[in-house]
Amino acid sequence: KRMTQISKDALDKCAKVLGGIFQHLPESIIRKMFAKMIEKTFQSNSDIYIPGEDACTVYIVAKGNVEILAADHGKPGCLPTPLANLTDGDYFGESALSGPQGAKRTTTARAASVTEVYSITRSEVDQIL
Repeated sequence: KRMTQISKDALDKCAKVLGGIFQHLPESIIRKMFAKMIEKTFQSNSDIYIPGEDACTVYIVAKGNVEILAADHGKPGCLPTPLANLTDGDYFGESALSGPQGAKRTTTARAASVTEVYSITRSEVDQIL
């Protein structure tokens, strides 16, 4: 769903997060970003992204839990190392906006429970800015 179809509470959470990431931008620009955001639901233990994927999308946790895990580098029997646990209102994948174009993910983002996130791509942000 696009952000225009999402509750006022969810909009307020996103405004707070986007305002933090883009605090130098006027509110009118941040509102345009809302319209481009998409809601996605991930089941527990589903990967949102993995190492090697294009880093082109930033995510905001609307509801649920996300684990950020260090890559296991393909070593047999090696479990990924937890780096962070994120909950409602937290954001991740922000390197998609600040890193170089074509950068790759270096971590795994995994839903630790049924999780709803809002996302926006770098290209959508670039079009607005």
